[in-house]
Amino acid sequence: MLFRVRGIYATALTSLLMKEGHQPTQASKAVASRLSLPPITLPPDVDIHDLPGKGGVIIEGDEGGVEEALKALMEKLPDATAREHRARLNAVYKGVVTEVRNGGCYVELGGFKGFIPKASLREGEEVAVTVVKCLPENPILSVGLRVAGSYAKLIQGHGVSIGRGLRGSRKAEELLTLAQALKLQGWGIRWRRSAAYAPLDELLEEVELLKKRAEQCLRKVEESKAPAMITPGDRVVELRIYGASKPKLDEVRAEVCPTIPRHHLLKTWGKAYSMVVDLLESLQPPLPKEVMAAASDKLIAKAFKPGSKAFIRHLKPTGEALSLTPGKVVSVEGGLLKLERRFKGRGVYDGLGVAKEEGDWGLTVFKEGSWASYTAYFSKAGLLKGVYFNVSTPPDFKPGEVSYLDLIVDVAWTPQAGARLMDVEELEKAEKQGILSKHLAEKALKVAKGLSHSLSSRDPLSIDLSSLTRLAFKS
Repeated sequence: MLFRVRGIYATALTSLLMKEGHQPTQASKAVASRLSLPPITLPPDVDIHDLPGKGGVIIEGDEGGVEEALKALMEKLPDATAREHRARLNAVYKGVVTEVRNGGCYVELGGFKGFIPKASLREGEEVAVTVVKCLPENPILSVGLRVAGSYAKLIQGHGVSIGRGLRGSRKAEELLTLAQALKLQGWGIRWRRSAAYAPLDELLEEVELLKKRAEQCLRKVEESKAPAMITPGDRVVELRIYGASKPKLDEVRAEVCPTIPRHHLLKTWGKAYSMVVDLLESLQPPLPKEVMAAASDKLIAKAFKPGSKAFIRHLKPTGEALSLTPGKVVSVEGGLLKLERRFKGRGVYDGLGVAKEEGDWGLTVFKEGSWASYTAYFSKAGLLKGVYFNVSTPPDFKPGEVSYLDLIVDVAWTPQAGARLMDVEELEKAEKQGILSKHLAEKALKVAKGLSHSLSSRDPLSIDLSSLTRLAFKS
């Protein structure tokens, strides 16, 4: 499988995939130098690039290539999750306009809908469309056909353009001149990144092939009854990378070049932090490991100053994101983050069955690398009312924010009722439905059962903050 990677995970993912026998192509100069790669420039079977926010990558390409990439990476990354888009990139459909709103049109494609922005069509109208951007809900469509090859795309209509990866290259002007000379009737052309490496005869050969495919596509549109898929397009999968996988990728990267602890986490923090990471890693001679570690700890401390507010993003396996009651930073040290939280309202605390009272407060504690966190609930007088242990992927720390993927099963403890294992049936249901992988479901249940057993074997009177921290983070 030939693959091309761009973005903050490029070095580590390239190394991982090479160890599984796959071949990188069109590697960046930095990655090629670090891994001593031969100058291969063939078109890739699979493209891998950062998700918005850099919390993972998008894997797109042909059926077999994407499957191979997923298999290799899911086996190596302990808490990665994969979510495939129903629509495929560059897929062509004959659809039916079902609704006109939000400045565009919703089009039925056969079991799901896409959205055409800034389009003036009528409800009930049949239209040929191409998927130009995959989104979890409604993919973004363009009106007309697009026929994609390795080097170029033919686009129904007119115009010449070049892909983002080609802009500013020496070959861009040559490709634009070539496109003008082709004089395609009724079609525009967009040169893809791989065109920069292809000889003229291969480019011309592919354009001729694409013209034939375009004619076939037009005929199929005429013959098909809407809604119908005309051409399948490229498979697109989101691979989310959480708090256990990023350190693994740090280790892989450190095998080939200087790498600061938390490299892949810090790279998600934005341009300013990314530049600091690049500077620290580029110094010659390379900084000692202990200096790198101290610098990484200082960046974490800078992101969570005592007294500052920290938000909690509770991500569900279904894709839903909840914002929990934020907290005030008490301390961050040794990968341990403590937040003081204040709770409003009446009723009872979920899972604990303990009444909420005025003046109640909580201490929520996260630890890097841990598959559980906890919130200890106290009365105004400081009496421990109960503890809720949340089982999740290890947390990701960002300036003023903690996020994690909730793994459904939890453990609740009160001095009166002891420990209770919660939501096991929901966990089993999520695994059966494919919402959560077998690997993550088994890990979650193991962690939850371990916590429940440890809590049940202790005298309730002996449980305090120190023992809670030891219990929660020994896994």
